[in-house]
Amino acid sequence: MPKLSELGLGKETLDTVDFDTMPKQGGRVPLLQPGHDFTFQFPADLGPNADYWDTFQYEGKTYVSLVLTNLKVVQAPKRFEDRVGEEIKWRANNMRMERKRGDTTVSFSTADYLIKEIGGVAKLQAKPTNQLYIQELSKLAGKAFIAKTVWNWRCDKKRPAMFVQEDGSASMVEGAGEGSVTTDDGQQVQAGCGNRYSFFKAETRALAAERDEQSGQPTGIYKEVILCTKAECGARLYANFDLENFRPVVK
Repeated sequence: MPKLSELGLGKETLDTVDFDTMPKQGGRVPLLQPGHDFTFQFPADLGPNADYWDTFQYEGKTYVSLVLTNLKVVQAPKRFEDRVGEEIKWRANNMRMERKRGDTTVSFSTADYLIKEIGGVAKLQAKPTNQLYIQELSKLAGKAFIAKTVWNWRCDKKRPAMFVQEDGSASMVEGAGEGSVTTDDGQQVQAGCGNRYSFFKAETRALAAERDEQSGQPTGIYKEVILCTKAECGARLYANFDLENFRPVVK
């Protein structure tokens, strides 16, 4: 390795560095705050050859997912206008979920809502194929839409749980028998307890609410990380981000 005097460095200057704009090391972009209407825009190309499609299996059936890493925020509530222009991660699939409609229960997927509300499709053919879903979702390319941001937390029974230690760090803890799972490297650790937390429930909002240090009143901002409230659990839970209540942008 040459000595400093041998490098032949001149007096050329480099671009100015503004440390005030430097993100935290190891940090990530925070989730869009829940319970607000944002306007988003789909990428310009959602065709079948675009790199946004994936499949998964559930109970013997194959479903398709639209997996986006660049869903663009084009309009935001005034408090969050600094998020306009960001590209976020979000996925939607065509696996139907039970939903309440008055006193009855019906089953529709996120893809169904997108195709109907944003694509303007009045009715899909009977027994639609995955290819048809891809075809209809592809037509949403470049379109803007409004949706409400939602969070939920899940203490998953099938995954290792993280627990806060005395020094404030979070880590897995050793487990055995029922209530434990095996990690990829063969460790037997404690799993989650199965509790679920929805932003739509008042007790969850109270649990996740940030509070003013002086008054103790909610600030209107919510924490992405909460602790499971089940007495024998207490696992550290991270918010899952989703969108719902899709509406077209009316010009």
